Amino acid sequence: MLDNSQSRLNTLNYAAWIPSSRLQVLLSKPFIILAVLASLCLPLAGAYAEVDPVAQEKQAVIQIVQTVPDGWNMVDSGNSNQPKGQSQLLSEYHVTGAATSTFQRGQRRVTVQVFHFPDSACSYGAYTSLRKGSSTVVPRGDGSSEEDNSITFWQGSYLFLLNTTAEDDEEAKELMRSIADQLAHALTEHSSMPLVFRRLPSVDKVKGSERLAMGPVSGKAFLPLPYVSFLQIEKGQAAIADYQFVSPNKERLKLVLIEYADPKVALQSYQDYVGNLMGAHSCQSTGSTAMFKMPESYLYCQIAGNRMLLVSGAHKSASALVLSKQVHL
Repeated sequence: MLDNSQSRLNTLNYAAWIPSSRLQVLLSKPFIILAVLASLCLPLAGAYAEVDPVAQEKQAVIQIVQTVPDGWNMVDSGNSNQPKGQSQLLSEYHVTGAATSTFQRGQRRVTVQVFHFPDSACSYGAYTSLRKGSSTVVPRGDGSSEEDNSITFWQGSYLFLLNTTAEDDEEAKELMRSIADQLAHALTEHSSMPLVFRRLPSVDKVKGSERLAMGPVSGKAFLPLPYVSFLQIEKGQAAIADYQFVSPNKERLKLVLIEYADPKVALQSYQDYVGNLMGAHSCQSTGSTAMFKMPESYLYCQIAGNRMLLVSGAHKSASALVLSKQVHL
């Protein structure tokens, strides 16, 4: 049985869980936060008032995060480990709210982090940046990854990170799984991967290699390429995936499809990026395409409307061309 009386979370009187203007500062420090707002409470305007389903789901998520399991205590999360660079990545994906709780029983600790985003594309991108472990066979939410002591999953516009410090401890793992299931069941909202991924070929794609970058931090983390800042990923979004070729050449390639809001920005980014590469690497260019001979591989670049395509890691230029022709530009 769960006991609400043991909850010791701070309540912040803001118009959201945590304002985005202060969120990066707060995320950079150890914290245990839970902002409960009047706007998250069920709006009642008389006996026949309608319930806002979005506010109702937020309230349900908060209730789960702040409820202390029987036999456990809520403790300060100052010693909980957070992924390196988490605050910068979350800001890049436009995080709008956050809540964290740490429960302790003896030497066991279970930490739950919840992040809310303006849309499912942002939550999915953050999930691809912060997830741990491999994708699960039976997904939780809209997609999940697990390690022995952690669960990461996204659902709708939410991202959930759960971990335990206990090793080989089924009690702590069971609590972690139980809270994760409660959070998933509390939400009715579901989403699919961002539409840009539909343009990527499915054949030969390495499962679980998908990433969505929305700025220079995630771009540099996922792309082993020079001059990433010239791609201006922050003015669009970059779908990234690995491909494993067996024939005619055994290759491991990385495909990047950047979708910009404006074709002019796409063209300028392409020209800046290709122009910088030309100064240091030999190139065969046709105007809308360019094939570069890098020190140990080939890099193919192409511009088409508001999209830029890059294929890297090919030891044979033909492999990069084969993969590029499968993309729905």
